[in-house]
Amino acid sequence: MTVRSTPADTLRAEAAPRRLAAYATPLEALTAVDSAERAEAAFALGMQGDGAAVGALRRALQDGEARVRVEAALALARLGEEALGKETLGAELQGEFFAGAPLRAARGLALLGDASGYARVLEALRSEMPSNRLEAVAALPEFAPLGIDVTEPLTQATSDSEEIVRSDALAALRGLQGEDRS
Repeated sequence: MTVRSTPADTLRAEAAPRRLAAYATPLEALTAVDSAERAEAAFALGMQGDGAAVGALRRALQDGEARVRVEAALALARLGEEALGKETLGAELQGEFFAGAPLRAARGLALLGDASGYARVLEALRSEMPSNRLEAVAALPEFAPLGIDVTEPLTQATSDSEEIVRSDALAALRGLQGEDRS
């Protein structure tokens, strides 16, 4: 199976060179001090499809930051290392919200055709932290292609106490309706 890429992934991949402009290559950026840059580098390497990055991405699975590990796992899956990617993403599902990257892991698994992170996403929708609810709303549409009806949780999120969560839930619902028409 190949990893599904979303339009947002494509846009992010197109913007990655600007975000990593301080480095000669994404492979060099994978060793950056800043964890956000390392995570972006791992993402970019996966989207580029460069098999020469597999060794460096495998080492990135040991990174101290969950976000980097998750991006490296998804990149490895994109480069044909699906079993290793799924194993790592599955382990990251148990991480703490906000401090870890369980919702990114759940999204990554969904892109691999695996719905095992769905319960974690629903759990985040009940979180006291708006950032967790917002990230859950962003992850939910990735489960729709797996045959999971995400309209109910997204509809519930349109009543969230935070405007941005409500707005993103509405946008996600509109996006799903647009996909149904095509």
